[in-house]
Amino acid sequence: MSYAMLTVPVFVRSYDRDCLDLQDDPIEYITHLETEISGQYPDFVFYDSNGNRVWPVTLLKGHFGITGEPLWPEIPAAT
Repeated sequence: MSYAMLTVPVFVRSYDRDCLDLQDDPIEYITHLETEISGQYPDFVFYDSNGNRVWPVTLLKGHFGITGEPLWPEIPAAT
């Protein structure tokens, strides 16, 4: 089992970025998704070290019906 956790915006940008391009207001769309996921899976909301809400990637993939790997993996920040 994977314990990878992501915020909804990072998940969507990594796995389904094209859907953001189709939205009139991507920020409102992300807010809607976070509210929906929080309501459906209240026991799976966690917080990262910065206080951002994160969910298990496996839960997010199941919610969105995604079976593959990220189409656009996150590029690590330069140190």
